[in-house]
Amino acid sequence: MNRVSPSHRQPEPCASPAPGRFYAYATDEGPCSGHKVPEAESFTDAAIGFLECWGPDDDTGQEEVSVTVIDCETGAQECFRIAVATGAMRPC
Repeated sequence: MNRVSPSHRQPEPCASPAPGRFYAYATDEGPCSGHKVPEAESFTDAAIGFLECWGPDDDTGQEEVSVTVIDCETGAQECFRIAVATGAMRPC
């Protein structure tokens, strides 16, 4: 039986003391790279807010970014593909 010691466990994203209902992260970087988005009132607000505050630099050349959003109250998750230049969104 493999056991993970408590000190080696990944932190729970929604356990952060930061304010906010929604936790968002770059899908390809994993939940540990994310942040709560304090002003977000919906999944889409959180995805756009995350991209605006913590998204890629303009000089990276990325055309799209995948952002996963977790509702910390319900545990529901949604994933969005966002066009960096326009903000156009579609589900992952």
